[in-house]
Amino acid sequence: MRIQLMAAAALVTLGTACSQPEPEPVYVQVPYDKYGGVAGGTIVDGYYVLDDGTVVGPVSPDVIDGNQNRNRNREQTQSQVQATTQTTTTQRTRTGN
Repeated sequence: MRIQLMAAAALVTLGTACSQPEPEPVYVQVPYDKYGGVAGGTIVDGYYVLDDGTVVGPVSPDVIDGNQNRNRNREQTQSQVQATTQTTTTQRTRTGN
């Protein structure tokens, strides 16, 4: 009888714990500099981390996606500029300018 009472209490406790909703995360506002980069830190694994290593808090998935797109666009632009520079240099070398 005692074991049944303990099992029933455990089931009630488990049911109560499982029925509570997960807390909504509070996202941190990430500051940006005038060039669109993260100011004063970086985004690492979904968290805003200051330059001194202090973890400020979680970052919204939209901000993470935007930051990845911004970095991807910056890399594409840099590679396009580099390819254009190499082409121009090659053309100048061939023409003797």
